[in-house]
Amino acid sequence: MIPLLPKWLARAGVIVLLLIFALPLVWLILTSLKTGQQLANDPGGLIFTPTLDSYRQALTPELWQSMAVSLGVALPTAILTLGLGIPAAFALSRAPRKVANTVLAIVLVLQMVPSAVSLIPLYRVLGLFELINTVPGLIIANVAQFLPFAIILLRPFCYGIPNDVVAAAAIDGAGTLTILTRVILPLLRNGALTVGALTFIFTWGEFLYAITFINDSALQPLSAILAKQITVYGVNWPALMAISTVAALPLLIIYLLVQRQLRAGLTMGIGK
Repeated sequence: MIPLLPKWLARAGVIVLLLIFALPLVWLILTSLKTGQQLANDPGGLIFTPTLDSYRQALTPELWQSMAVSLGVALPTAILTLGLGIPAAFALSRAPRKVANTVLAIVLVLQMVPSAVSLIPLYRVLGLFELINTVPGLIIANVAQFLPFAIILLRPFCYGIPNDVVAAAAIDGAGTLTILTRVILPLLRNGALTVGALTFIFTWGEFLYAITFINDSALQPLSAILAKQITVYGVNWPALMAISTVAALPLLIIYLLVQRQLRAGLTMGIGK
């Protein structure tokens, strides 16, 4: 057995990791509090007069509208991904091993397909149904992208659901939908929260599909607004960092709300 590290060494390691991960966030916030002139004179300076000018410039109606669009895309994407992923993952966990392994291999291949490769096929499919430049079309594209990931991550949780519980509910006369919503879903709470939170986070920052399937500036999500700060004339770093700080706040709130479930979910079922 590998001997446990001394407490002081483990704590020192945690502090070092926290500093490593916190430095980019600190630099982002400090940059957002500088003026363009201050940033040009001393980009990495720690002693300066803070200003909220970049936030005043960034907090425009266009930004709030883009955040509303991002919320309107990320939340339905997470819900639909869970709605499709939970039944699929549960079916895979109860299927014969050969069938489950075959389907899982296909799902893994789909997960490994780069997003750029799927742009043209998705564009043609969405175009056939007149969903280009619409929020529902972007939601469908994101669900198609994250559903394989959700199935792979949810499958180990489904092994923890006893067959006797499902069989008892069926004997009591519960239908398929009732079993799914009142038996399976409560037992998959940690897994569902983990997948839902991660899907929301990934969709919130998704950029490639957003700029490909949405051309109307009124429907562009937050990631497209961030890209607008980079032009041929240069980069508006204070405004870019201010918008990035505002955009990170909803993700921070979500993490604080579900951090326990995320920790439990990401470490459960590794060996399945």
